[in-house]
Amino acid sequence: MSMSTHVYGFHPPDERWVKMKAIYDAYVAADLPVPEKIQEFFDWRAPSEAGTLIEIPPECRRGYHDGNGAEDGIEVILEKLPENITVIRFVNSW
Repeated sequence: MSMSTHVYGFHPPDERWVKMKAIYDAYVAADLPVPEKIQEFFDWRAPSEAGTLIEIPPECRRGYHDGNGAEDGIEVILEKLPENITVIRFVNSW
């Protein structure tokens, strides 16, 4: 089994996000399938209170290796991040 690491940024919730979340919540509460347009808006994931998910572009990150083979990771270059990103999330998946 292998692991992969992803880096996501989040724009804080705006007025559109709040409206889309209300629609999402209404469908879930009614036990109805959430419409595709709403799922697409949230990148086919459950909405995160952190806001709108933005994949961190490759030019804003680089691999990190300690040279001894003990540590591997990702560095995020903060000054290259898109505007308004207020949260950065690192996700390991197997």
